[in-house]
Amino acid sequence: MIWFNYKYLSFIEVIDNIKTFNNYSFIELIVLVLSITIMILLIFYILPFFKLYLEEKKKIKEKNRKRDFLKKIALQKDIEDKIAKQINIW
Repeated sequence: MIWFNYKYLSFIEVIDNIKTFNNYSFIELIVLVLSITIMILLIFYILPFFKLYLEEKKKIKEKNRKRDFLKKIALQKDIEDKIAKQINIW
């Protein structure tokens, strides 16, 4: 490959390039702790709560759909009964 040069790093060079907690500033540590806390909250509390909310909303929607379907059946039955009464009267 032209214009590319790859250099293998030794283990000691890799270790030297890794920052330790002592090398982080106070603000970086706060950001790290806050981001970990937010991720934990998302994983264990917010996402499961959101999933339960969506499932409950889906159940309510299904219940309303069934209720509307039963109302339509009852209305159709009522109309059929009225038509049957008018036919029997004549």
